[in-house]
Amino acid sequence: MKKLTVQVDAEVIEMAKQLARESGTSVSSVVARLVRLAARRPTRQKVGKQTRRASGVAVLPPGKTEDDILAEALIEKHGARK
Repeated sequence: MKKLTVQVDAEVIEMAKQLARESGTSVSSVVARLVRLAARRPTRQKVGKQTRRASGVAVLPPGKTEDDILAEALIEKHGARK
């Protein structure tokens, strides 16, 4: 392994040491896991109009949830349950 020196606030150092103690590992391992996790996260990219339409991404009306929209669509298609 290679060595890397970083400069961070004392508070961050203490937090990293605490995480390492709680995990039973080293600060280096905590940092390595954090970097690997951050690298795997998908990046948020701006979605264009055509992509939004094609992928079904929609802005919900104020006060409505996805479940509300689905329930309304099912009632419209199949009628209300008795």
